Amino acid sequence: MNNYREELGIQQDIITKLKKELEKKRSRYRGLEDKKIRVSNSNGHHQYYIVDPSTGKKIYAGKGQEGFVRRQVQREYEEKLSKKLNTMDRELKRFLRKYDFEKIKKAYENMPIGKKLLVKPLIQSDIQYIEEWLESHPGGKNPFPQEGKYQTVKGEKVRSKSEKIIADALERHKIPYQYEPLIELNDYHVMYPDFVALNIRTREQYYWEHLGLISDMEYATKNMRKMQIYEENGYLLGQNLIVTMESAEIPLQMKLVEEKIKAFLL
Repeated sequence: MNNYREELGIQQDIITKLKKELEKKRSRYRGLEDKKIRVSNSNGHHQYYIVDPSTGKKIYAGKGQEGFVRRQVQREYEEKLSKKLNTMDRELKRFLRKYDFEKIKKAYENMPIGKKLLVKPLIQSDIQYIEEWLESHPGGKNPFPQEGKYQTVKGEKVRSKSEKIIADALERHKIPYQYEPLIELNDYHVMYPDFVALNIRTREQYYWEHLGLISDMEYATKNMRKMQIYEENGYLLGQNLIVTMESAEIPLQMKLVEEKIKAFLL
């Protein structure tokens, strides 16, 4: 289950920004008469009337008054929007003061160890979830392994220096991952992506492919077909599939690896 505090905080920032924008626009209506606009429909045409709110008397808005009518309606819209934004802002602040999703986890974590042994928690702790996830996503499943030349911080052997860079970055950020897991796809396709990694915060998993020879036409064509097969099976680039690439002329950029980890896995 997701903790939505961060997302709600983003929504609150958007509301605050909109309120400030409306506040800046108020000066445009300084000196504008306090009138209301009513609209009627005649034979498919809209007719506008200017209403005096103190008397209720309405006058047809003829030619030359289009700008006045437009400003009145725009002001009416912005005033209504401002009220709604203020209400949402108050309600969201009130909700966030009380919202603490972590209390659900703490209900189990704060129990004495003896009682924990007797309880099956409704929501697993991160440690429990990671252990089960790693067990259900074993690595080293490629049936055609090559002797790895590079050893990661985690202690496994990988095929390339770039794979080591990615693996070590994942480990540095304490992101659970497995190297070369197995995916069974439709039409009897089986894939062995370079990595599968877990976003602990959202408990969503991502497959990560590194394409190391994209300057080679045969290699590039083969891997473009692989990307197509992934997407045909619901693994979409930029959604639950991460891809990095390099060529002989353009090596893997560490900055890009860090940006992808930040975007998807933290």
